[in-house]
Amino acid sequence: MRRFDIASPLFVATGLFAVSLLVGGGIAYAFPDASTTASDLNPESLTFWSILQNNLAVAVLLTLGNVTLGVTTVVGLLLSGVTNGGIITSGLVVATNEFRIALLVLPHAVFEIPGLLVAGQAGFQFPFAFVRYLRGERETLFTMAELKETLLLAGLSLFLITIAAMIEVFVTFELR
Repeated sequence: MRRFDIASPLFVATGLFAVSLLVGGGIAYAFPDASTTASDLNPESLTFWSILQNNLAVAVLLTLGNVTLGVTTVVGLLLSGVTNGGIITSGLVVATNEFRIALLVLPHAVFEIPGLLVAGQAGFQFPFAFVRYLRGERETLFTMAELKETLLLAGLSLFLITIAAMIEVFVTFELR
């Protein structure tokens, strides 16, 4: 059994996303006139395929951190967190019913956010191994088992994001 490591890829991905979520919320709260709310979006342009395509592009960007030594993963997590934090906070600022905002966000967010975090974890797999290799903490750069784990994480991320898109279109949109 692996012990918990504060420098684990999932912990770092979660931390980056959480901090940027708060930053995005703070920006939206400080500048409410400059923020976009979900009601500003054209619902006819939001289809299952458009939402899925957008979120899959983010997941692929996060996973590509394996090739960019984590750069795209860091940038993607930060942008995604700021965007989501801004949209949620903007909705709360103009809302008269916080329960309704929660009802519109939570059903798909419970799949979408873990999907993004798992993609971030996948995107940090090789960079973390590379740093440990350079430090002399491991003898091999990347093992076949680690490659399989990274591919499994990427697949899990895509699965979660697909479920989130389905819920967003077929449940959340019906609740509006």
